[in-house]
Amino acid sequence: NSKIHSIIVLNYLFKNINIVMIIELESGLRFQLDKSTSTATVVTSPLATGHVQIPRTISDLNGVNYIITTIGVESFKDNKNIQDIILPDDSGLTSIEAFAFSNSSVRKISFPACLEHLDAKCFEGADNLVEIEVSDSNQVYEYLDNKYLIQKQKEQTGDILIFGRKD
Repeated sequence: NSKIHSIIVLNYLFKNINIVMIIELESGLRFQLDKSTSTATVVTSPLATGHVQIPRTISDLNGVNYIITTIGVESFKDNKNIQDIILPDDSGLTSIEAFAFSNSSVRKISFPACLEHLDAKCFEGADNLVEIEVSDSNQVYEYLDNKYLIQKQKEQTGDILIFGRKD
């Protein structure tokens, strides 16, 4: 597990107090923790550079583990300092949300077997993305001809193109 660089606690006051905990790792990734589901979401990456490793879990200061399940909306948007997104084989990542890599410099990313949802706009403007690896065990996505990322359809209506290399 990566070391915690800082913790940001945001209070939103409504009828009840809702505490949102954000943890920043030394790698420059910030995660929002969801205590009710013991999951975490990558929410921003202003200081992330080079080969970015997203671990399976992160721990809070009390040692409670949170499975990283989501790369959130705009989490790597406009980050021109990243090259690769590296996930462990046992990654718990199930979702990549809208504009997650929009206008970023990402060149390579791998998808685990458990990835179930890619927003159609998650790679908008990610013109440097030229290498995608999809686990052979993934039932939802496939990378064809080393160029086209598709979402496989259960019905015979045809697959959906999610991403095509720009080169």
